[in-house]
Amino acid sequence: MDMYDNPINRTMDVSRHMRSDAPDKTLLNVGRVLSMSPGLYAVCFRQGTQTLFFLTGITVEIQNIVVALVVNSVSSMMANVPKTVGNKVAYCLEKDCLQNGLDTDRLSFIGADLSCSDMNHNPEKGSVDKRGYLAPVKDTRVLQSSEVDILLNGERGILGSRVFQECFSRGGPFFTTGLTLRVHDEILGLITNEIMPHNGLRTALPNSTGAILAYYRNTQGIVGKALSLIWDQTENRKCDFVWKRKQHTDSNK
Repeated sequence: MDMYDNPINRTMDVSRHMRSDAPDKTLLNVGRVLSMSPGLYAVCFRQGTQTLFFLTGITVEIQNIVVALVVNSVSSMMANVPKTVGNKVAYCLEKDCLQNGLDTDRLSFIGADLSCSDMNHNPEKGSVDKRGYLAPVKDTRVLQSSEVDILLNGERGILGSRVFQECFSRGGPFFTTGLTLRVHDEILGLITNEIMPHNGLRTALPNSTGAILAYYRNTQGIVGKALSLIWDQTENRKCDFVWKRKQHTDSNK
């Protein structure tokens, strides 16, 4: 492949070469695509022992229409949500997450390996593991709470405990966003000083000695379980953050 088309240095329409040093084949420096123009890109690949890249026939659509999901005030590209009622789910249309949605906006959640543009995979009416189309509350970007509860109402909820992709439409065909929602039942809420505001999903804890904090789930707690709190201000922080890997990534920008 011509290095003029696939240069080492990054441009507005070329990512630069991204290396994978991890056993799970995760690529480093993916953050550099943030400066690339939206559009359809061809994927080039090179084995470690090869000198030339080749076209794979795989494509990636970089989109900037919807950039994050927000679950109970936490913004993330890979969001997590407890499988229970009372969750507040929204979406972000830009980095600061201030812009409201349009009346024509629709979201849906389907299986990780299905197609958003295929109406058999992404039907208007919900079924098991396919919610159907969700609309925001008027003049907001927050999904209707009653519709979210249908998704996540414990054993009766449409979505099972697994990872789903978010599909999005702005009055036209649905497309895949690259955003994901992981539904889980490992922990369903918090109890702070014997109270559970918003079903324990959006609670508060006084910065004082003697406060009591507990979690609840459908099954009995197991010795050895752990819980931690991390500061989040829409920075896509992850609980499994590994500093050494982040340091290595930053050094290769």
